[in-house]
Amino acid sequence: MNKIICILLLTISVSAYSQNKMVIKKTPQKLDTVSVTGDILKISLSGDGEPAKEVTLPSGGSGGDGVTQVASVTALRATSGTTTKDVYLKSYWSGLNYGGGRFTWHSTDVTGRGDDGGISFAASGGGYWVRNEPEFRATYFGLVDTSDLAAISKTHNTWEAENLTNQITDGSKLVFDAGFTFKTYGGFVFTQADLKTVHIEGYGATLTRGDQIQDSIISNSSSWVRVAHPERWDTFMYVAAYDGVDRMIASSKITRIGGDTLFVSMGSSNYATGDLYTQSYQTYLLKENCTLRGLTFDGNINGNDLYNYWGTCGAVYLSSPNSFINRITVKDSPGEGILLFDDNVILDGFNIQNCNGNGVHTGSNSNYQILNGVIKNVNNLIRRSNIETLGHEGGAIAHSLDVHGGMVSNIQIDSAYAAIADVNGADDSLNVYDRIDAKNCKKAIEFFQGYSQGTASYLKVTNSRFYNCGSFEIKSNPTGPADSSEYVRDIILDNVQLFNTYLDMNARSYNVTMNNIYIEDTSSTTYHIELSKHLKIDGLVKIGGGKIYASECNRAVLQNFEIRETNSTNSAIDFTYSGNALIRNGAIYMTNASSGFVGIYGGVANEISDVFIDLKGSPTYGIFANQSTTQVATTVKNCTILTPLGVPSIRCYGGSSGALFINNKMNNDISNISGNDAYGNINVTNDDVTWGNTTTLEILGKIRDSAGNLGTSGQTLVSDGSGFATWQAGGSGDITEVNVNQYLTGGGTSGAVTIGIDTTGTIGVATKYDLLSLSTGGITDLNGLTAGTQTFATGTSGTDFNINSTTSTHTFNFPNASGSNRGLLTSTDWTTFNSKYTPSGTAGYVPFFATSSSLTNQHDLITLNTANAFKLGIGFTSGGNSQLDNYFTSSAASGLTILDNASVGTKIAGLGLATSSIKWNIFNSDANNDLSFHSNAGSWVEKMRLTDAGELILPLANSTNSKLLYIDANGTLVALPHGTTNQVLTQINSTTYGWATPSTSGVTNLAGVYNISTNASTGAITITDSQSNAGTMWNPGAQTFTISSTTPTLVNFTNSSSNNGVSANATTDAVIVPNTGRYKITYSATVRSDLVTGSTPPDNSFGIHINGTLSSNGTFVEQGSTSGEYVSVSKSIILNLTANDSITLRHYSLNGNTYNTQILYAHMTVQRVW
Repeated sequence: MNKIICILLLTISVSAYSQNKMVIKKTPQKLDTVSVTGDILKISLSGDGEPAKEVTLPSGGSGGDGVTQVASVTALRATSGTTTKDVYLKSYWSGLNYGGGRFTWHSTDVTGRGDDGGISFAASGGGYWVRNEPEFRATYFGLVDTSDLAAISKTHNTWEAENLTNQITDGSKLVFDAGFTFKTYGGFVFTQADLKTVHIEGYGATLTRGDQIQDSIISNSSSWVRVAHPERWDTFMYVAAYDGVDRMIASSKITRIGGDTLFVSMGSSNYATGDLYTQSYQTYLLKENCTLRGLTFDGNINGNDLYNYWGTCGAVYLSSPNSFINRITVKDSPGEGILLFDDNVILDGFNIQNCNGNGVHTGSNSNYQILNGVIKNVNNLIRRSNIETLGHEGGAIAHSLDVHGGMVSNIQIDSAYAAIADVNGADDSLNVYDRIDAKNCKKAIEFFQGYSQGTASYLKVTNSRFYNCGSFEIKSNPTGPADSSEYVRDIILDNVQLFNTYLDMNARSYNVTMNNIYIEDTSSTTYHIELSKHLKIDGLVKIGGGKIYASECNRAVLQNFEIRETNSTNSAIDFTYSGNALIRNGAIYMTNASSGFVGIYGGVANEISDVFIDLKGSPTYGIFANQSTTQVATTVKNCTILTPLGVPSIRCYGGSSGALFINNKMNNDISNISGNDAYGNINVTNDDVTWGNTTTLEILGKIRDSAGNLGTSGQTLVSDGSGFATWQAGGSGDITEVNVNQYLTGGGTSGAVTIGIDTTGTIGVATKYDLLSLSTGGITDLNGLTAGTQTFATGTSGTDFNINSTTSTHTFNFPNASGSNRGLLTSTDWTTFNSKYTPSGTAGYVPFFATSSSLTNQHDLITLNTANAFKLGIGFTSGGNSQLDNYFTSSAASGLTILDNASVGTKIAGLGLATSSIKWNIFNSDANNDLSFHSNAGSWVEKMRLTDAGELILPLANSTNSKLLYIDANGTLVALPHGTTNQVLTQINSTTYGWATPSTSGVTNLAGVYNISTNASTGAITITDSQSNAGTMWNPGAQTFTISSTTPTLVNFTNSSSNNGVSANATTDAVIVPNTGRYKITYSATVRSDLVTGSTPPDNSFGIHINGTLSSNGTFVEQGSTSGEYVSVSKSIILNLTANDSITLRHYSLNGNTYNTQILYAHMTVQRVW
């Protein structure tokens, strides 16, 4: 046997005493068979030349290596521990032969989880049996294959799944055994109540949903529900409720059952007329860095057809930043396939088939990737009924808000409402959709800019094909702003093929570029492109389909195109209402155009160039040129236009003008040309060349006559009168005859010409030789005078300069300047101005009017600027003293003074006020740049000084000893004389301070309150910790309700903890304080609000209520969010409370709107601090 075991270890890796369902990890040789019969393991390998290897597994008792076998976990727990012998568990459940393994006994709880039901089991007599391979594997924790449920008298694995979810540690791997199918009604929900990073691996394993359980609701509160048939339910099932109007928007877990009451968070709605039913996502992952690999999710769609809703039903709910999903399969989901939220998530390699909801539903994503997937038969309900039964049905890949910076690549889609859906203006931007191969969808892609949202922009679709996908939409809200601020914009389509999928751009877009577009369409649906600014289509092949209709797409470009067999009866291209557009380098072919068909309708200032149009059948025109009364109309140049006989190649708008037709090749005429211009157009049927209605002709290249000749030098084209012209030689020799008219006479064969010259009103006659002797001098007219002799004179008439020409005299009038005349200054006026004033006076004085007509100067306003004396004064001095020093020194001086004078002591600059008796000044001292404040009532006395070092000095307080200053009741700064040694400052009365001698008798009284104790004899103060004096309540489940400004909602709690008299009661959702004192209240919640009425985003506000009344002491907290966004709020505050006060937490809507609200987690602690 030892030899056989050695051979097995060399060929495959398998643990001794392994379970029947095993995983082969390494196979260097081909494995033919592995079988177990009873206790015999048989393994056959090909190529080794030996018979099948057999191993007899121990069937009980003790093995030779000191291992005791037990049949089940029940037997394992009943086994006493020993350090000398391990135990081998044959099977978790007796008789199933999997979930077992080898265990070693430990006297202590080495895992820290106690008996966790999978890795560590309590041993009889104490201690724990711990697996030698401590792995969080489904079968290790008692989950069984669906086919084995009946053998252990179970119908589902929900309890075991919940336990495994609770026991797995943060950052660990969760393994689902290959080949197993596990059925649950919940579990694997890693949300706020149990937030963990987990790495799920299930290659070859399947999670399946149990058949839906439904029951009638008798009554409910926010934390429980009474049902008609409680026997249908088990703990840890996830449920939802619906009464035809209100529904739970998130699933909630049954935590316990008592009689007909299920304890589960129900939110605030009353569902007494509704139903309770099982419904949830099969796994929730919310913490960052989670991974999910290899697992298959079976939604059991046929067994779960009641009340499905996108928020409560699906396969995978992932809102885990930096997460990774790889090689998973979702099938038969009654709700969503994969809900993929948050940033830096990667979904790579997936297969989603047969879902009522979306295949992949994204939201609040940045830098996400969806790669290499298959999505087939999704959005089943809305595709059948065209009604959004699930509440958010968009497509194979559907976007919610804020989905940007992502890559969607290599996705095969078959049968969805839309291939790519709901790419709208809620910041769905910077996304790339590459290699999308979609068919049989109602829509290909929805790029839509909603009203008053962020911009849907920088979107790119490349290398993709859409078959039978309805419409490819690029548009905006038609009632939004007229400017481009809310246009879907900056869209690129490159190498996109549309088969029976038409382009719908009928409502506003900006900067859309399409390159290399291929279209085949059997319908006649018009390709509407309206209000698309800066549109460019470069490289288009279109076969069939309706016309391309561009309206108000000014400056659009359509180039390098080929349009064949359009199904429209109107036209192939219609740019009638798009100005300044370019249509160039293309071709249009129709083998059977209907009556009324036009190849191209041109718009105002359009240029159609280098386009080949070949219309057969019964078209009306090749090109219809529009008109313009203010600018150039349609220009058609370098085009070839072939229409049936008699059908105008080009038709002008009736009575129009401004159109240009240049160098076009046509087989029919231009119709109704009217005031339009045509140059160099060639009729290829009869070689007609239409020169147009201009006398200017520019011909490029060579001209052949009707005989095909180029002509020789000196020849001219001579018409034969029938419309044909030939090159002919011109005449030679002298002129033999001259014909004249009007004032010329003579001529004829003589060649003599007489010119009549009108000089006196009659025609005089002179021969041609007289012209040389005609007079050439003299001005015959000057300012209207024709006299032979004319003179000039001057005058003063008028109010401005003027010239008066009469008979033969021209008088130049220059009037004298006055109040009303513009003219010359007279000598008298000049003398007056020159004699007005000759300035004189005393330096440093300001002149003023002594009388109404004479100036003098005085010293009432005095300036003086001499060496070392720069002064300005306002006032007077007795005797008219002009020296400004008197304002500082003279007892008779008064006024406002500014001084810069070194002669006043050391005071070199100052500003002051003076009266006849008192002087006050601010001086700058030249000694140390101090700023000093002085008064002078006979002599200068310094009152205060601000030193250059920033010190404030009060000279009146100077003495041999220091003093203290205080402000008395009158606002006066008082200097307090110094006290004696050891005296202390004390307040004598309400207005006076003084010095006093303190007592030496020591502390006689010391008292403490609350948690502070004292000792008067020692002076000691003791503070006792009161951290344990706290009551706590929490709610790990969901609470759902409707909230408005008038109905604040009590936050429900399901768990509570009371300590040292602070009583917490989860039934009343209140904490009661035992004593009057100061308490610290801390609360937090995770909440999501969906807008019901109003337009303001949710404010998510919470407040503390004391005895049912909102506290006004800053207990409120508010956290804004967008509708449907999860946010966390928290608050901590210290309040004075009275004994038996009741503290509760309530949720508010401050902005007056109504919301459907869900609290996923709530926590409140009330702690006495003193």
